[in-house]
Amino acid sequence: MEINERTYGKIRHILPVQRGIVTVQNITFINTLLYICENGCKWRRLPKEYGKWHVIYKRFNRWVSNSKFQKYYNLSKKPALEMAKYRAPI
Repeated sequence: MEINERTYGKIRHILPVQRGIVTVQNITFINTLLYICENGCKWRRLPKEYGKWHVIYKRFNRWVSNSKFQKYYNLSKKPALEMAKYRAPI
């Protein structure tokens, strides 16, 4: 499972702005996390196409420690919660 550029364009505005020398773009980082979730892969066993495992792992740790994942999760669930309000009872 991977997100494409069109889907990424919809969430780009909520992701942190990348600064400095960036070796892994945000879209690649997100696709790497999706790969890990889907395949149960260990960090050190990531395919080379996603970049160096340690770079991915460090960014993951940074995002978790800054509560960014919780923020993105909450934002991703908001549309579903809004739709649930308007569903007719069965």
